[in-house]
Amino acid sequence: MKCDNRAVVVTGASGGIGSATCERLRKDGYWTIGVDRVAAIGGHVDAHTVRDLDVVGRSDAEATVAAMEIRSLAGGRAIHGIVHAAALQLFGPIELLPVEDFLRAIIVNVAAPY
Repeated sequence: MKCDNRAVVVTGASGGIGSATCERLRKDGYWTIGVDRVAAIGGHVDAHTVRDLDVVGRSDAEATVAAMEIRSLAGGRAIHGIVHAAALQLFGPIELLPVEDFLRAIIVNVAAPY
């Protein structure tokens, strides 16, 4: 399928699942925009922005700036979709995990891609 005019945003683009997703989307002809806390290494994305989803998910202002940057990186292409491959995993006994850690996981895993 030729998708030259379509972009897909991939969060967690520097990780294993995110980078593999970007590679596959590029093979299918999509323009890929990676979002991650660290810069993308290698050529698996067409464009990349370094963003901490914990910050983006907590602030309307940060979310607006991130959205504007992503639209700019799309270069006029329609944003066809988002693959949310970023995630914050919590480990340990539930009674020992602070509520703030749980809330941070909800922000990164649910609110930020919204």
